[in-house]
Amino acid sequence: MSQALQNSSPDFAQARIAMVNSQLHTSGVASEAVLEAYRNVPRELFVPAHCQGVCYLDDEVSVGNGRFLLEPLVHGLMVENAAIRPDDKILDIGGYTGYSTAILSRLALYVVAVDDDAEALTQARLIWLRLGISPTSVIHVCGPHDRGSPGYGPYNVIILNGAVESVPQALLDQLAQGGRLLCVEKAPGSSAGQIRLYTRQGEQISGVSIAAASAPYLPGCEPATRFTF
Repeated sequence: MSQALQNSSPDFAQARIAMVNSQLHTSGVASEAVLEAYRNVPRELFVPAHCQGVCYLDDEVSVGNGRFLLEPLVHGLMVENAAIRPDDKILDIGGYTGYSTAILSRLALYVVAVDDDAEALTQARLIWLRLGISPTSVIHVCGPHDRGSPGYGPYNVIILNGAVESVPQALLDQLAQGGRLLCVEKAPGSSAGQIRLYTRQGEQISGVSIAAASAPYLPGCEPATRFTF
């Protein structure tokens, strides 16, 4: 067990277990490996101090600068349905504070974390090191969310930490054969959307809806402004 987890407040530890048991396990997150990852990553380390008391509730958490952590169940269902294998390469987009990457690093060979905020990536790296996450298992890249990181691809799994109107083609192009992309899609002006799973087979990419979900738009992936006359 990492030193950071050992030093976690008993109240946070209890809240973390309650989140796993009451939000994730009862609502479709069944993989023991996935549940164990959420049990062992202290979510409170990835939010500002004034947000720590609410970070385990069933809602997204605003962490400043217009950014957020996804609701635990929304993120959990995406990770569950990604069917991650230990030798998978993952592209994690827009995780900002690094929580999503910390979860994914416990399940895959390595994770490429892309965010458009260089300072946030620097702070996330410090937390990853504090948790004992090997620097060789996480690659951090500063860049636009809608472009991903093709230089390290293709990827077996791509996770988008926010909603999109539609998935940028540049990200779909970075899926390996059999690769899976998970995101929340929602129409402009709508408060609710759907978790969508896209899978590449040959030259074809097919998509299915997993569950209803709500999430703010990922910066850089917002709907284009439409003008009417």
